Amino acid sequence: MTTQQSSAHVGVHLVGCTQQDADAVFDTLEAAFPLPLDPHTHGTPVARPDPERPTVWSMSFDVRFPGRAATPPERLDCPVVVDLFGSKPPVDRVREALAQVFSVEDLGSVPGDQEMEARLRLSPLRRER
Repeated sequence: MTTQQSSAHVGVHLVGCTQQDADAVFDTLEAAFPLPLDPHTHGTPVARPDPERPTVWSMSFDVRFPGRAATPPERLDCPVVVDLFGSKPPVDRVREALAQVFSVEDLGSVPGDQEMEARLRLSPLRRER
């Protein structure tokens, strides 16, 4: 993997949400960036979720190849906290893709030398009727 390729990758982690909510977030990102780096599906957890421990849903995306905007899911069971890991421009692109489908609240970020970590809270996008 070249430096240019690795600098375009963003790791996306979701903790403590339902599989349906994780699917809604990852479906959105798979539509926006159609070449996920993770070779296995996100829909099946490795082990049965333990109610005493949070389940971590994780995928990586290469943002160099934009796809299409996804349609908003009907609902989220609850707000979803998302952690993004990567260099600033790709993390910003993932945040923008999520903001097209969800209401996004920035919960903070930690800049690093080459990469950053950003935490977001996603809620259903309010639609006007």
